[in-house]
Amino acid sequence: MNWKNYLSSRRLRDSSITMAERQSHNDFRTDIESDFGRVIFSSACRRLHDKTQVFPLTTDDNIHSRLTHSMEVMNIGQSFVFTLSQSEKFKKHTGLDEVTILRDLAAALKVACLVHDIGNPPFGHFGETSLQQYFKNLFKCPLGAKEFSLRDRWSLLKLANSPVAVDYTQFDGNAEGLRVLTKLQFIESLDGLNLTCASLGAFMKYPNACGKIGKGKGYIGMHKHGVLTTESNVLKMVQTCCDLPQNGKAIVRHPLSFLMEAADSICYLVMDIEDGLKKKWLKVGDVPEMLEEYARQKNIAFNEEGIGLCNLVKKDAKDKEMTERKRIMNLRTHLMGYLINVALTNFIDNIEEIENGGYGKELIEDDNNNIARVLKNISRRIILDSREVISLEITGQAVINGILDAYVNMLFSDVEDLRNRAKRLISKTIFLVTLQEHLELYGDNRKADDVYEDFDVKDFTVEERLRILRDYVSCMTDKFALNHYRKLSGQQIY
Repeated sequence: MNWKNYLSSRRLRDSSITMAERQSHNDFRTDIESDFGRVIFSSACRRLHDKTQVFPLTTDDNIHSRLTHSMEVMNIGQSFVFTLSQSEKFKKHTGLDEVTILRDLAAALKVACLVHDIGNPPFGHFGETSLQQYFKNLFKCPLGAKEFSLRDRWSLLKLANSPVAVDYTQFDGNAEGLRVLTKLQFIESLDGLNLTCASLGAFMKYPNACGKIGKGKGYIGMHKHGVLTTESNVLKMVQTCCDLPQNGKAIVRHPLSFLMEAADSICYLVMDIEDGLKKKWLKVGDVPEMLEEYARQKNIAFNEEGIGLCNLVKKDAKDKEMTERKRIMNLRTHLMGYLINVALTNFIDNIEEIENGGYGKELIEDDNNNIARVLKNISRRIILDSREVISLEITGQAVINGILDAYVNMLFSDVEDLRNRAKRLISKTIFLVTLQEHLELYGDNRKADDVYEDFDVKDFTVEERLRILRDYVSCMTDKFALNHYRKLSGQQIY
């Protein structure tokens, strides 16, 4: 494969400023490097500070937000790049020199790592489940949806039985994230941040617009619904520019997405456990015991690296002169070092299969010691299934359902005043994106900003109104969603 294509600097829309013009103003970044500035100064990136990682609505400053998690993922991504830049095997295979790896490849991976959660809704992964379930219930009996007019009920029935339904019933933060990057950071045109194809390709873990087949089935890029119908043209452009081949019905992932996924998994596995340690739900010494117990249950014989990892953690746990804070830091270092090595070894050794679609595993899970799987098990049992987390997630579900119910009642009302109230309450930027899509779909050359004041919501299709709600809720932060729900339900005035 040609790695120059993987590092394509082509944008959705040609940039109005050329590289020569940038350099004349002492800006010597490459096109891909400039993507990072576009992301870091975006409102979508800022909102990550108040989106939960595991503990919704927490007041504990030590616990991870989406922003702190994403910064840590970006740091692991940089560690990958430094090693790749010194790997003769990788450089020989790709034809990339050290400078290109440390600049363009690093930039694309850094952007992908920073924005990998940018489309996730409030209240963590349960927020995704809540949105999915809401739309599943809505589509289950569309003709019985009394909030809708008879005409809209028939449109809802058609939508529920169309391929577009998976954009709602299989809602996923990855798919919404691509929409955030390419549409919802809206400035007059439907290009969003107008990132390069290299950065967008590295971001897309699931480059498909046809619905998931489920984890453990078929090619890894089909395990979730990764691209919304409205962004299928973006997928086609990235596939063409980055020269991503087909694997049957599936588009083969961009190789850098494997590294982004590994960096994400390493951080959430290790940092979830660190959060649990700080909450005193487990002790450092519990971790090697759990690793060894899992190995006994599964008849796994740890190799030298697995034994070494357990021994290092045990040694720290028994050191009476070591503070608990130091033990936790050392545990993080040991676990991350082990998993980073697994990921990089698998990436370099399997690079050709990764490129042609023959490799369908998560890099850190392709490990005879199964360390990542054990850490997932610990995280699930000790942290994710805890009463505190579940209680907060249920609160989040009630908030999301309440907001959606309120806006469905307004957007689909026969009363114009109620429709206009919803229009004023919903983020204008979110509204303008779907309005611009609506105008372009019907060949109307006007700009959404010029039409906004006089546009009646009833002129949107049923799907377009639901699209606005999905985008609006998924872009909310935890606290904004909670406060907005309280206002809509009359529990809070200001």
